[in-house]
Amino acid sequence: MFSPKNTHIWGFRRVLYSFLLLLALFFLTQCGLPEFAVVAKPSKLSNTDTLRATVIGFQTPSDDANIQGYALYYKVYASDSDYNGEKDESYFGDNIGSDTELQPGSLLPKSRGFVLAGHLDATDLPESAYTIRHTDAGDNILIDFDPSRDPIVRLGPLSASNPALHTLARGFVDYRSESSNQLRRFVDDWAFRGDFIDGDLRRPPARQPGSQAADYARNSQRLNIVNEIVIGFVVYSVGFSPATTGPLVSRPVHIGKIKYSGIQENTRRIGGF
Repeated sequence: MFSPKNTHIWGFRRVLYSFLLLLALFFLTQCGLPEFAVVAKPSKLSNTDTLRATVIGFQTPSDDANIQGYALYYKVYASDSDYNGEKDESYFGDNIGSDTELQPGSLLPKSRGFVLAGHLDATDLPESAYTIRHTDAGDNILIDFDPSRDPIVRLGPLSASNPALHTLARGFVDYRSESSNQLRRFVDDWAFRGDFIDGDLRRPPARQPGSQAADYARNSQRLNIVNEIVIGFVVYSVGFSPATTGPLVSRPVHIGKIKYSGIQENTRRIGGF
C-alpha cells in the first residue's frame, strides 16, 4: 500500500523522466541528424593512362542504390614535404586498425582539416550536402585542375571532350566587395602575404564556408606558400531514401593529390582591416 510520501516520490520521478526525455529530444534536434554508412563508397581512380599531374578522379560504385551525389573535400599543403608530414592518407582506407573504426561521412575529413568544395559563383556551400551529382554506376569522374582555368568536374576518359558537370570553387566566402559574397576561386584568389592569410592556408583552417572575420587572421599558423601548392582530396557518397529522415553516406575515401602551380593573390581589404 502506497503512503502519501511514496506517491509524491513516484510523481516526482515521472516528472523527472519526462523532463529528461524532452531534454534528449531537444539536443537531438539541435545537433542535427546523424549520418549512416548505408550506401556504397566510391573507389580511387589510379589508372595512369587516364590521369595526369593535374587530374585526379574516382569511380562511382557499381551498387549505386539511393546515391545522389558525392561530397568532395580538399586540403591545401605547402609542399610534398608538408603533405607527407601530415600523413592524412593513412587515416583513410580499409587498412585502418581494428581499434579505430573509419567513421562515415564528414567527421574524419573535417577532423583532419579538409574543407568541403563548392561551386563557382555560388554564395554558399551546396544545400544538397554533395558537390558532385551522381551520373551512373561505374563511371569515371575526373577532377581537372588545369591551372589555366577554374577546375572542372567531368566524365572520363581524359581524352574525351565531355562537358563539365561542375566548376569548382573553394569552401570560403569571397567578401571582395559588398556586392559580391561568392565562394573563393582556386585561380588567382588567394591571400598569403602581409598581415592576413585566407582560411585554406591556415592550419587548422578557418570555419567554412568562411566569414568576413574567419577568413583572415593576423596571428594564425600559416603555410609557407611560394609558387606551388599540393591539394589532397577525399570523397564519399551521399544518398537519400524515403525510408529515412537524414542523409545516407558512405565511408570517406582518400583519392590522392595534385600539384597546383602559379597560384596568385587577389588583394582586397576586409572590413576595417
